[in-house]
Amino acid sequence: MSTELTAEVAIEAANDWPMAVARVTIPPGGEVGVHDHSCSAALLLPVTSKVTLFDELDRRLELDPGSMVRIPVDHQVRIFNFGDQITLLIMVFDLNDDQQFTTWPPAPATRTNDQMKMKGG
Repeated sequence: MSTELTAEVAIEAANDWPMAVARVTIPPGGEVGVHDHSCSAALLLPVTSKVTLFDELDRRLELDPGSMVRIPVDHQVRIFNFGDQITLLIMVFDLNDDQQFTTWPPAPATRTNDQMKMKGG
């Protein structure tokens, strides 16, 4: 049984397909640490076991296999596997026109000054 977090891009984003899909496995007791969805919304779908998601306000959401949650742009989250089995997640990312998603983790996006002003940054 793997004791490491693994992630791989299953479907790459392309110019004619502005979405990407990744497979993520979280070992028992493991986590996907705090990370920012600054430029893409995401859909998280646990496949094999329950996960616990915390948002930037430390709100807790339990997700059973087969359920899903949308993570909006500009939200920070962390994901835990408190169970005793490996968790498989499917992540679907909605990317903007300038983003490519071909590796995991994706390359950090660069915001323009106009985008930062619009978001209050």
